[in-house]
Amino acid sequence: MKSFRSTVFPVVFLLGAFAFVMLFQGSRGLWEPDEGRYTGIASQMIRSADYLHPAFNDDLKHYAKPPFTYWAIASALNMTGFNEWSARLPNAIAFSFTVLLLFLLARTITPARPWLPPLIYLSFLFPSLAANVVTTDTLLTLWETLAVFGFVAYWKDRSRRRKFPVMLMWFGFGMAFITKGPPGLLPLLVILAFVVFIEGRRAVTGLFSIAGIVIFIVFGFGWYIAIIISQPDLVSYFFYDEFINRIATGVHHRNAQWYGAFVIYGPTLILGTLPWTLPLLRAVKDCRQSIFSRSWWKLKQKEDPFAVFLILWLVIPLTIFFLARSRLPLYILPLFPALALIVGKLLSSWQPGKSIKYAFVAWLIFLPGLKWVLSVIPYKYDSRPVAQAIAAKFNPLPAEINFVDIKPFWGLSFYLKAEVERINLDRKQSAHKGEDSLEQELASEDVPMLLIARKDQKEIILTRLHDIGYADLNSWQQGDWLYITPNSRLDWKLTVKD
Repeated sequence: MKSFRSTVFPVVFLLGAFAFVMLFQGSRGLWEPDEGRYTGIASQMIRSADYLHPAFNDDLKHYAKPPFTYWAIASALNMTGFNEWSARLPNAIAFSFTVLLLFLLARTITPARPWLPPLIYLSFLFPSLAANVVTTDTLLTLWETLAVFGFVAYWKDRSRRRKFPVMLMWFGFGMAFITKGPPGLLPLLVILAFVVFIEGRRAVTGLFSIAGIVIFIVFGFGWYIAIIISQPDLVSYFFYDEFINRIATGVHHRNAQWYGAFVIYGPTLILGTLPWTLPLLRAVKDCRQSIFSRSWWKLKQKEDPFAVFLILWLVIPLTIFFLARSRLPLYILPLFPALALIVGKLLSSWQPGKSIKYAFVAWLIFLPGLKWVLSVIPYKYDSRPVAQAIAAKFNPLPAEINFVDIKPFWGLSFYLKAEVERINLDRKQSAHKGEDSLEQELASEDVPMLLIARKDQKEIILTRLHDIGYADLNSWQQGDWLYITPNSRLDWKLTVKD
């Protein structure tokens, strides 16, 4: 019976989590900028068949993130079609396997109730909503949790020096690195600190096997090595712009103020852990004195080392996120598995009444319902209605969409299978930013093109177009935007639908 449960329960958690997260997963359109950017780059990979160089279009490469998320989205789109369900499928799979890993971790860390931490994570507000947003972070959470699972499997049976758990740990870190770069290695600092605290520095050597390091290099650094061989100047970009500047400067404008961490991470932790916030706050209140006591740490070191590990898993990365100058709510999503295990440990002897159980079921209904509500509320940065408006106007669809002096909706690349670019009215600014000017773009392209600009730019754009010979112009306004088709000098005609 025990063997049957150990086999069936993981499958139940995996399939149950997948069914839960897929509810209304594709109902909402792609929101700019993040979802449009990730799906747009994945769409460009499919169109160009270039999976090595992430790019917005044929002219603009984008190396700010490693490519695994783009690969995952592109694979889903190729297999299941160009729709929002497919774009968010990698997140749904990652969320489901994270729930499974939490069940497997809980069998060691909270053996009395191993089913509780995965249920807690499943019902946390923040991870549930984050899984519905196309970014790197839900995938990163999976890989970091896998790395921690590999370590825990090694640690609980370390006297046997088993190699596979260590290799699994390094595979997880390799995949975390190819998903988001250096932030994916934060749990490694936790693991090293824990091992040194429990058994001393010499015990660290057991974590570094040749096979494990090779696995980490192949999966984590393989793409970096390939891309740097072809473009050596990217070494400086990766190190300074994507690592040093994100940690030590506010150049990326991600809440770098001294109070930014409290404004961003405080509400994320308090609201994101609903409906389990109260037990966490009580735990913080109860242990705020004991946790700073040397005797408490010595006691836990001997009697409950995994309690020490969970605290380190939360505190060390959170401290680094507070100190870093680049801050966004999703950065701390990988800490929520630790929070789920902490809450599960705190409630290991909890006996909820019927009212609590009914409230929990109601909450599980509320979470997918919230995703549905978000899908029906109009949002100005939703790419889908913009794509629908363009598709309703044109036949054939434009092959290229140029945003004039405004941030592009990259998601249009996904919806309309068009190349999306940004161009500049100011010739000097365009040269400085590496963008084409309006005149340069029109002179270099011979495909069906659509210009999108702010409606207050109508007169200046139409004047510029007339000055260079575009007299037969179709234009219309919708919302805050102006749409123009400069078609008279090209050998194609864009037919506007009635």
